[in-house]
Amino acid sequence: DISTMPALQQYVLEPMSTGDYDEGTIADVFEVLETVLSSVSDIAKFPAVVKMKMNERFGDGVNTGVAGLGTDGKNLWIRISGVRGANVVEVGGRWHKKKEENLGNCERFIQTLPYNYVMTVMAKIR
Repeated sequence: DISTMPALQQYVLEPMSTGDYDEGTIADVFEVLETVLSSVSDIAKFPAVVKMKMNERFGDGVNTGVAGLGTDGKNLWIRISGVRGANVVEVGGRWHKKKEENLGNCERFIQTLPYNYVMTVMAKIR
């Protein structure tokens, strides 16, 4: 039961999947999550506060989801999508990641690949 979980300040974040996000964007997302974990004492409000703070930081296109996980029900699973990372390029209205290869003699090959914009984070009890 999510309402009987330990105080949020006792959780530590662990990345489960970071999609195609760059290190700076991942650090920014973790900063927001850590701030929410340290400032919210009511677990029932946690999902709404995560959504609000992510939208404040990264814009209204961010989607979040929070669920309890594990047999003991004491871990949180946080899913975040729609954060525009520093390594995103928009092509035809869709997000792509830019892959550059040095071909020598000052030539570069730039390729765009589909962008995985979903990040999952586990908040584990310390």
